[in-house]
This record gives sequence, structure tokens and C-alpha cells, in this order.
Amino acid sequence: MKYDVHIYAIVRVKVPGVEASDPREAAKTAMDNTDLDAMFAGSKKLEYAGAIQDFLVDKFDENGNRVGDGVVITPDYKYKRRYT
Repeated sequence: MKYDVHIYAIVRVKVPGVEASDPREAAKTAMDNTDLDAMFAGSKKLEYAGAIQDFLVDKFDENGNRVGDGVVITPDYKYKRRYT
């Protein structure tokens, strides 16, 4: 017996240097400017399944140093929690 198995893996896509006024806007801007379908185009084994679990947003100063705690944003752009 043979089976086709679909593994719904979560991958992390880093979008560096997003300009925004707050973490929610940063998450939305990153999503709006990232074509996840295109990232997997050309592969016969991979495709974007259309699901986002969360956004992890880190804030950096002008020197590239992380500032404060990170924030977890939900797929509907609501604050979920902070992380260190």
C-alpha cells in the first residue's frame, strides 16, 4: 500500500529591517510585502499552505541592537504576548 503524506511544517521567514510605527504594523507590513507562494514556487514538493501561526516581532535601534522584549502578534494582528 502507498500513501501521499502531506506534512504541514511551520517554517520561519525572517523579514529584516521593516519600517513601522509599532509591532502590529511591522507584522502587517512584512506580510503584505512577502510573497510566500513565490518563495516555494519551482519546488514540486513544497507549497505555501496559506496558514500563519504567529508573528514574532523584535525591535532594533538605529545601530542594529535589539531593544526591549519581543512581541508575539497573532495572524489577525493582535498582541498575544511578550517574550525575552
